[in-house]
Amino acid sequence: MNKSRTLGQRHSVESNLTWLTWVLFILGAFALALGFLGFMEVPSSDKGWLKIHGAALKTIQLFILNVSPSDLGDIWQTRLASIVAPATTVGAAL
Repeated sequence: MNKSRTLGQRHSVESNLTWLTWVLFILGAFALALGFLGFMEVPSSDKGWLKIHGAALKTIQLFILNVSPSDLGDIWQTRLASIVAPATTVGAAL
């Protein structure tokens, strides 16, 4: 009987981890999309591929808190992504 309880408890923990993994994945993808779209709207002197590269780089930097508030601009997408992305990183680290 002890083994069946252990297996049941293990299944419960594994299903909770699977659920948490999917939630973090969805939040991370949401932050990634919002950040990229927001940084594409921030006024910049870069054009074409340089603007895309800059937006992608700043979006990835959101996940490690390496973007200054002045880089975010006054766009709601970048502001929201600047909160969700680090929270996703902390959640994944735990």
